Amino acid sequence: MALLAPNIYILQYLKNTQQLTPAIMEKATNFLTSGYQRQLNYKHSDAKSFIHIDPNNIEQSKTWLESKQRENGCFQQLGKLFNNRMKGGVSDEVTLSAYITAAFLETNMSANDPVVKNSLSCLKESIATPATLTL
Repeated sequence: MALLAPNIYILQYLKNTQQLTPAIMEKATNFLTSGYQRQLNYKHSDAKSFIHIDPNNIEQSKTWLESKQRENGCFQQLGKLFNNRMKGGVSDEVTLSAYITAAFLETNMSANDPVVKNSLSCLKESIATPATLTL
């Protein structure tokens, strides 16, 4: 997904500055569409402000993420990271939970939804009990 982000940022910039031409729009959306189709192999998705994304894929992703929520409200880290540049600041389950919570809220999930409430609880708890520094 990190490889799709520059296309989205460029499209947003050009659109906001009234520099987006039909030719650029077509070329960029073709890149987004082919990149998105590759990402479906991994069930990751977003870029829907420029291309169609099947709502069923979004729901499947949300359901999968919800199944990875721990009792404390934080989300379980899974898998291996093969490129540290794609890490995006995620270093533990609290930062991962912050990203997931933000993504849920961006999909118009209610802040009163039990999954969101639990993840916010995880984040509040992390603030209440700061990690100890080791030298």
